[in-house]
Amino acid sequence: MHSKSWTTLLLKHYKAKVVNLGIEGACHELAIESFDPSADITIFVWTDPNRLVNRRKYPLNHASARKGVFEKRGRTYQAALAYYEWLHDPKYAMKRQTRDLYWFDTKILSTYKKPIIHLWSFSKTYSFQHGIEFTTPLKVMYNYIPIAENTILHLNHMTEADNESLFDLIKTAIDSYVTVA
Repeated sequence: MHSKSWTTLLLKHYKAKVVNLGIEGACHELAIESFDPSADITIFVWTDPNRLVNRRKYPLNHASARKGVFEKRGRTYQAALAYYEWLHDPKYAMKRQTRDLYWFDTKILSTYKKPIIHLWSFSKTYSFQHGIEFTTPLKVMYNYIPIAENTILHLNHMTEADNESLFDLIKTAIDSYVTVA
């Protein structure tokens, strides 16, 4: 974690400890599986519905599969690319994510009485009933920096100023959530 990332700024501000920071390139299913109801504050950054579940820690989506094959990174990326080219259905992936998030929201998050923040990375596919949701995707809110150009690691594709701005927005949301509750 970079010292100027919005997550680090939140940790310092609230004197909090991380329960789970997520996995680079992970899909929504892993975020749901790793939810920890013992956390005092939960922040989700929901991703694209077209990512694949992969427990081997490869960030697999169509772009990473193409890049991995191009860079000759092995059979996993070849298999992922073949899947995306021959089997993947983006409309079904979006429906699946929407169904999964609906279930998670109504069955699990409905019982969690602590602050929940929902952010979207690329596009919004669901409207949450529980928690505070930022509906504009981060890619639209901030100047998205492709990983190849992002020389400062772990700033989540954002500039230092954008990380500070997002920290302020989330801090305000958490503080209002705590005040209301």
